Amino acid sequence: MLLRIIEHRQSVSLKVARRLAYRLGVSLYALLSGEAANSSLLLNPEWVQEFPPGFAPIEHKKPRDHAKIVKALRGIIEGSLAPPSKKQVALQLGVSIGYLEYRFLALMASTVKNHNDLAESERLNRKLQARRAALEYFIALKYEQAAKSRKQAYKVLRQDTGLPKFMLKEAIQDAYMAVF
Repeated sequence: MLLRIIEHRQSVSLKVARRLAYRLGVSLYALLSGEAANSSLLLNPEWVQEFPPGFAPIEHKKPRDHAKIVKALRGIIEGSLAPPSKKQVALQLGVSIGYLEYRFLALMASTVKNHNDLAESERLNRKLQARRAALEYFIALKYEQAAKSRKQAYKVLRQDTGLPKFMLKEAIQDAYMAVF
């Protein structure tokens, strides 16, 4: 950039002149008046430091091919066995969740609904598994020698099923009340 400015191939705005003066370690007035060579700050060793936020150049966003992204989005949604979450989709496409929600609201809404439905059905299956195991503990011959207390049922079923604590406790309480 400096060579283009020196060789008069690029015009200089006030903002560019400020950055250049800061980078060279001279005052803006000395640079604009042509007295930069006579400035005592010219050999300042801090001239290599990074720009502060007000001086930093603006980074422009890269344009995205929306048609290509929507095609890849549909491929991910249709090609996966289990409905992916918003985060998984965004990571696979290399874009942000906000971008996907802003550009493809309907597709993302259906993706979220499908993912939530799957999560809810898995939660219900685990809850039913906990209830089945709790009822089996109090009724089945397999656990005939085990003590029929809720505490003992929790210890045994926790090892056997690996289900979460509160899910098991609720199922054991329901089964205990039904049997005794």
